[in-house]
Amino acid sequence: MKKPWWTLLLLLLAPLEATQAGVVVRGTGADVEVEFQYRDPKAGMVAVAGSFNRWSPKAAPMEMNGEGVWTYVLRGVKRSDVLQYKFVVGTSQLWVLDPEAPDTLEDGRGGTNGQVVVPLYFAGTPGEDVPGDLLPEGLVSAQPAEVAATVVPPGADKRQLLDDPGFERGELSGWTVRGDTGAVWVEKSKPNARGGEHSLKYVWNKPFQVLVLKRFTGLAPGVYSFRAWSAGGGGETALRLVARGCSDTAQQMSVPMLNNGWQKWKAYTVKGIRVTRGECTVGVYVKAPAERWGNLDDFEFFEDTSWTRLHVEPAR
Repeated sequence: MKKPWWTLLLLLLAPLEATQAGVVVRGTGADVEVEFQYRDPKAGMVAVAGSFNRWSPKAAPMEMNGEGVWTYVLRGVKRSDVLQYKFVVGTSQLWVLDPEAPDTLEDGRGGTNGQVVVPLYFAGTPGEDVPGDLLPEGLVSAQPAEVAATVVPPGADKRQLLDDPGFERGELSGWTVRGDTGAVWVEKSKPNARGGEHSLKYVWNKPFQVLVLKRFTGLAPGVYSFRAWSAGGGGETALRLVARGCSDTAQQMSVPMLNNGWQKWKAYTVKGIRVTRGECTVGVYVKAPAERWGNLDDFEFFEDTSWTRLHVEPAR
């Protein structure tokens, strides 16, 4: 009888350096550090508090450089870490959300924290493919065994997991809508769609807040990306792609979107979504004043092929 497959994720441990707004992530191999930056030359003192120092307002004091930028470097960060943080400003210890945070996350108490998902996808340039045989050695299920392995190189199997990415069926089948459900629907209008004749439309005659979600189950452990194209009149209070419930470490990841006009399509991507428990929920969140409108189209959810997967099967 054929035995089950084991899947191992191999990190590409190339040097990295990535800047996301007021945060710089850099490192070599497994050694990663995160530099927090806060721009306020008039602040008398600034510290960064977060999940990495038990939210202490004094544990991580920042230093101001000659350009009026306060900085603090957090070392010993793991490539899989998800960090939440806020700045503590002035002698009155005012807690401030980073206006340049690469991502944000609601704290469950009516507030919002900055969030840094350590960018596993900044893995540098993949190495040269070297043909040949791979002969792993070791124990399988505590029993000595020969194993055969197949390596799937990066880029070999990007597979779209959404079966109707452009809503060409004319319906939101499989999607869940929460909030002001009347503010969002599948619109049939070729001029308003990026491709085909349909797109996801939002607009209402009063202020609205809506969340459109799709849940995936049965996912293989790995790193995924969620992408969508957006266009519209702009002026939303909040417009974000979101991914939640995908791993035990990251409650929610999100990427803000900005519309600049009709048919001015732009793609946005939530990268580095780590799936560890076989499921993940992705979607879009919109909060806007009355009459603000936009269209979303060509959604994608796929395993990030900048990673290499190694499948090992015990010899039969």
